[in-house]
Amino acid sequence: MADMRGAWKKFRRSKNNRLKLAALLMLAGSFSLLAQEGTRPSATRNKRFLASDNFTAFQLIDVERTQLGRQSVLRLVRRSEREPGGDDLFMNFESESLFSNPAHQSLILKSAVELSVHNSMSGKAGLFTLPSHLVRMKLPDYLNLSGNTQRREAGDFSFSAEIEPHAANAEILRRENFKGGRHYLFSVALQNGHVSVKLTNLLRRIGGTETILDSIELVSIDKVKSQKRNAIILSYDEAQGRVELNVNGREQTVKFLKREQSDNFALDFTPLKAAPLSLFSPFRGYADNILFANRVLNSEDQRHYGALEPYGDRYTQRRGSITTQVFDMGFSASNINTISADAELPRGTHADFSFRCHNRRFDAALIPAALPFQPLATAAGSKCRFLQLHAQLTADNAGEATPALKAFNLEYRENPPPERPLPPRVVKATAESVTLEIAPNSELDVVKGGRYIVYYGHKPHRSEGAVYYTSTTVQGATVKGEPILHRVPVRLTITNDLLARNKYYADQNPRFKSRYPFFAPGLGYYFWVTACDNAYTDAQEFADHESGPSDTVFVRFSHSP
Repeated sequence: MADMRGAWKKFRRSKNNRLKLAALLMLAGSFSLLAQEGTRPSATRNKRFLASDNFTAFQLIDVERTQLGRQSVLRLVRRSEREPGGDDLFMNFESESLFSNPAHQSLILKSAVELSVHNSMSGKAGLFTLPSHLVRMKLPDYLNLSGNTQRREAGDFSFSAEIEPHAANAEILRRENFKGGRHYLFSVALQNGHVSVKLTNLLRRIGGTETILDSIELVSIDKVKSQKRNAIILSYDEAQGRVELNVNGREQTVKFLKREQSDNFALDFTPLKAAPLSLFSPFRGYADNILFANRVLNSEDQRHYGALEPYGDRYTQRRGSITTQVFDMGFSASNINTISADAELPRGTHADFSFRCHNRRFDAALIPAALPFQPLATAAGSKCRFLQLHAQLTADNAGEATPALKAFNLEYRENPPPERPLPPRVVKATAESVTLEIAPNSELDVVKGGRYIVYYGHKPHRSEGAVYYTSTTVQGATVKGEPILHRVPVRLTITNDLLARNKYYADQNPRFKSRYPFFAPGLGYYFWVTACDNAYTDAQEFADHESGPSDTVFVRFSHSP
């Protein structure tokens, strides 16, 4: 703008018409330069991938589609669908009934038990604080542990529970009866921090003479962790005659009841069938996720029923993932402006959103190691054609609250301008010509039908002229020419004659008008290059298809010999 004002003052003061004409040309050049530096409208596209679209839900792991009001969302699978079923009896302390199955409400009598939200358990847990309290229940007839089944042998069974003890000695489970002067007992307790399981007079030998084995006791090697979550599993595999005690995912003690065929012991709970089962009396601390099952459980099964997965002293929360299909943005090296996720994140939950993209099409099931996902925050500015999105949802510590993904939002620039070329290399300079070498761009839309434009001026990046064509012909009122096409590399010799031809072309196109000063011995000019894609002349109204300018090189034309 300062140059334009200076040119105008120079024009008014000058008495020389040639100087006046030069000043007017400079003024006109300044006007055209300002117009040329403006940015043409961009071809910006917006795409919204809804949770209701099959595109978004290409691959779901532990995630389901559900309705949130009138809108579909993707969220972690409901806990009720991850809980045990069939003949299992599960107590999770989530309601006043204590049972996950309301049909068993009549089987329980409870007193002095508080329900408290505990972040290290599964939402609400049972809190036992008083010196005396009681949870008493009658086991259903279908359970092998009940003693009311049609056969005397127990068959496969498991008992599991999660506890947070506040004392080193406590009783977790007790079921006993006195019959015919004999004591029958099934108990699980803490003794000085160790888990102790007792089966008294509940084992009988199958063979010629039926006898009863007095007792068996399993004591854990590891101590439970005080005031921390602990997982206990007691299981019996009838086929192997194997009784196992597992604490916090570690095998503790194993007893084999099955020996020779003539010396085979089986568990028999029929002496206890009339006796109720008492839980946590006495016990101080928290308890949750108590499970009785007619099958052999392991620590992996138990993790599905509780909310947390133990790993040393830490816990991993419940997770699920969402992977979309691959989206084609239509042009190579399309520019991603922003990607965002429209999601609800309740307190305590977490979600990680990521993307991966490439200029070549890739399979939606391609493993991450072959093409890694990147954090969504780094997406802006990425250039690619094919795009895939990913989300990992993490529940809260209680395993109840879950993130809910509504949609992914993508804003991208379709067919963006090429990258800035490298600066031209001066091969030769004479008194009135210069030969430049242009390093080619790698974009496909430059390689296939793209072109280059060479600008020059007395100051860096202040254009006073440009070379659009290597030659020009006039057909009526139209000036046509051969553009500077993609080569490897491009060599171009610019002479005053070539500048005159390009000036004639530019004069027919007002937005290209410029001064076009000639080369002369002793004069110096700056040169720089831009790259244009193959839509440069066809769709300029949709996008700016010309790159930014390269760095400049300075050329001083030699004096005539």
